Amino acid sequence: MKVRLDCRENELRAIPRSVGACLALAELYLGQNHLTILPEEIGDCAALRTLDLARNRLRALPAVLGKIPLGLLDASGNELTSVAPELGHCITLRRLVLDGNPLRSIRQNLLTGPTVDLLAHLRSKLPEDLGPGQGFAGVGSSPPYPAR
Repeated sequence: MKVRLDCRENELRAIPRSVGACLALAELYLGQNHLTILPEEIGDCAALRTLDLARNRLRALPAVLGKIPLGLLDASGNELTSVAPELGHCITLRRLVLDGNPLRSIRQNLLTGPTVDLLAHLRSKLPEDLGPGQGFAGVGSSPPYPAR
């Protein structure tokens, strides 16, 4: 059974950590809220295929998102200044939408071009000793968010 949760336009400021217990969650729509951070537990949503984070206040996409078999990740219209390179290992990702963010570390032609090129660019930013599935929340990984 495919579970869909639509929480768009609800003025949400946070997502509860318990989201990780939603093992059958396939589609999560969180667009047009006031989110600034995602809980690490979102990485436990093993069935998640669609994640809409558009038009929030996110400043970073955490490494843990690379563990999820996403097909679509829309993070357009946020305040993103960084994207975890671990997202490059998300081989199921067919569409990664990042336009409308102040990203300076990724060239515009990569942001607007084919997703496969963007994922390759992100993978190129990983240390060589980190393969698929490595570098997440633990030893050898960088923090998912920039230090404040």
